[in-house]
Amino acid sequence: MKSRKPVDKVLAKHLTAKRNELIWALNAQDYNNAEIGRIFNIERSTVLRIIRKKPAKWSSPWFKITKI
Repeated sequence: MKSRKPVDKVLAKHLTAKRNELIWALNAQDYNNAEIGRIFNIERSTVLRIIRKKPAKWSSPWFKITKI
């Protein structure tokens, strides 16, 4: 059976940082871990670990568009 490499080992550091930032932003916009996992093709548990690493004072530069 082929072993899986951790996602962070495969991506370059700047791409990992951007992916984490996007995951934090999606989480702030009320997407659940399964939905975020599908977007990035990673498992829910990986999404949860990334969300737990979010800095306390981080705020999202993006917002979810809603109908007026």
